[in-house]
Amino acid sequence: MSNLGLLQNAFATNNLRTICKAIDDEISRQSSITEFCQLAKVNRTTLFRAFRRRQGTGLETMIRVLEVLGFRLAVTAKGQVDRTAKADASTSERNILEKTSPGEGMARKLTAALNSSEARPVIGVFAEILRTQDNIASLSKKTIRCRETFYRAFVYPRVPRFSTALTLLDALGLSFSIRRVPRYKLSTRSPRSPLATAIGAQTGDKNRPLAIGR
Repeated sequence: MSNLGLLQNAFATNNLRTICKAIDDEISRQSSITEFCQLAKVNRTTLFRAFRRRQGTGLETMIRVLEVLGFRLAVTAKGQVDRTAKADASTSERNILEKTSPGEGMARKLTAALNSSEARPVIGVFAEILRTQDNIASLSKKTIRCRETFYRAFVYPRVPRFSTALTLLDALGLSFSIRRVPRYKLSTRSPRSPLATAIGAQTGDKNRPLAIGR
């Protein structure tokens, strides 16, 4: 099975330890941990501990590490189907969108924020979703966290743990999924991810590959 398939299966379990173990295994297969750490903006100690601790890692670290591995988080509603594929030729795009469930709407907003490869817009969408909930107390009862935890966790510049986001999504009837994106390669100029572009900007040249000592 491909590394994408292994990670997809891990995320499908919605289990923090299973997900972290799969990512840790993928990191261990990298040819240069030093280079990997510099691209992900984490030190070696943090990287090795991040996916082995019981509480897992932070959401921002998860986003960065997956980006360097060539993957990106997305959010889907549980049981979500491809409505476009099921629509017949007489069904307009507008009618399809009108049938979209609230859960699918939240999933689209979160996925769009995750496409930025930055934690801030993702936290903003989570905060917006929390504000639209009629009963946070009832929502928190579906998790092991109190409502105050959610309110505090999703207020930038505070960055929540990945486990907190995972738990909240589960309570909302949503889940994380993963998809492949063009991986940043030092030997090529394109394609470049948003994270790679930001890293290149630190060198003073957004187009020049970042030279990193091994």
